[in-house]
Amino acid sequence: MKLEHLTILNQHHEQYISNIIICQKIIKGFLARNNLLRNAKQNANERHTFITQVYLSGKRTMEKLKSLPKVCLVAFSVDDRVLTTTRGATAEAPDLQT
Repeated sequence: MKLEHLTILNQHHEQYISNIIICQKIIKGFLARNNLLRNAKQNANERHTFITQVYLSGKRTMEKLKSLPKVCLVAFSVDDRVLTTTRGATAEAPDLQT
């Protein structure tokens, strides 16, 4: 073989290797995007499941609270010296200082 033939073969070999590297980059990018998309879908499903569970838990808790008997709550305000009930009645608060 002549030297010219070897240089031409070497050039073709280098071009072939560079094309292989380009193909590998394209395939790695494609696989990375697919993996990222799959992970994003999985995270979205997990978030949806979590939010649904929180919503249903809150809904069950609200239903349990609504089913409790009505109680008249009394709140004392020490500063105002006024007794307030949930029914809107007010009265003077007892002296809490001893």
